Amino acid sequence: MNPSQAGVGVALSAYCALYNSGSLVLLSGAMPVTPETALSGNTTLCTGVYSATAYGAPAFSAPNMVTTASFTAGSYNPVAGGSCTFARGYKSDGTSVEGDFTVGSAWIASQAVVLGQYCLSGGNTYKCTTAGTSSGTTPSGTTTFTDGTAVWTYQGAGQLFDALISNPIIQLGVPVSLTQTMKMPAV
Repeated sequence: MNPSQAGVGVALSAYCALYNSGSLVLLSGAMPVTPETALSGNTTLCTGVYSATAYGAPAFSAPNMVTTASFTAGSYNPVAGGSCTFARGYKSDGTSVEGDFTVGSAWIASQAVVLGQYCLSGGNTYKCTTAGTSSGTTPSGTTTFTDGTAVWTYQGAGQLFDALISNPIIQLGVPVSLTQTMKMPAV
């Protein structure tokens, strides 16, 4: 099937409406295989609240229809500290899970980096393939990059994770800002 951009936009808008007035919960630990799988051994680090209209109108950005989330506040206070490895989105009833999302941040110098963490550097997405501590040299290029004691592997151009957070190492007393995009292929 080769759906039209308009059709994909309608589908994406309908899915995104499920998050109206819902929440995005930042979590530590392994992301479950599916959103239907109960959390196990995960710690809630911080919760963001979607606006009454959670997402704006989708627009085409080759090869996807893309929309950006709107949250009720510019930042949120953590309830626990730890490494944020994924986020889980809930409907406004607080119990219906609608999706699990990968998270990442802009690259941060001298930062503890955990396996599987994503970063955005120079317009590219990288994934940590060896945990360690970043140095003062930003990841670059289209291969594997050693950064201090951490190793990043190029994933592709642009932001290829779902939610951009200010820092994946959540600390009590340090507010967290959230930006999230939803994408659906439209080519």
